[in-house]
Amino acid sequence: MQEVNQDLAHSFGLDRPHGALVADVDPSGPAKRDGLSAGDIIMSFDGHPVESSSDLPPLVGAARPGDKKPMTVLRDGKERTIEITVGKLRDPRDVELGLDASGPDKAASLNIAVAELDSQTRRELGMSSGGVLVEQVGPGRASTAGVRPGDVLVSIDRTPIRDAAHLKTLVGALPKDRAVPLQVKRNGGTLFLALKPAAGSTG
Repeated sequence: MQEVNQDLAHSFGLDRPHGALVADVDPSGPAKRDGLSAGDIIMSFDGHPVESSSDLPPLVGAARPGDKKPMTVLRDGKERTIEITVGKLRDPRDVELGLDASGPDKAASLNIAVAELDSQTRRELGMSSGGVLVEQVGPGRASTAGVRPGDVLVSIDRTPIRDAAHLKTLVGALPKDRAVPLQVKRNGGTLFLALKPAAGSTG
């Protein structure tokens, strides 16, 4: 998914930026089989409007694998509705959406989907190990900090991130009374973002 900015909105014939632009489709996935194509702009999912790409992951995540859901897309300047069968995320690049702390309190959730880095991406980034690729960002702490799809998370609170499971553990142990630095690789460079405590977690 890709955000629709003002220039893209004009190029696709939209009067304003909204919707989620499909940048690519897994050729073996359910979306491709159901007729979703790169260049489609998703306007609604299961009757819920999609104003930005971050709106879509929570909507899809609320559905169960195998559910059939209507999706309205803009294609070649015309809206059409297609029925999508929600699939189950696959290994080995298993994506985790909503990296929650253990237990019922989900205050530590980043609400992002991440995947392990493949060998080619590691070579391009000059990383021999560690780090996770951000594939989706929903509303929450990570979004507020400025995390974007395509970022590679390297460390959190100065602790190197080994993999997705390790990130989940680190997030669950973060302090609730202060912001922590989040090291990110983006567009060939490295930067730090301030990850603030979850709202209401300081008591």
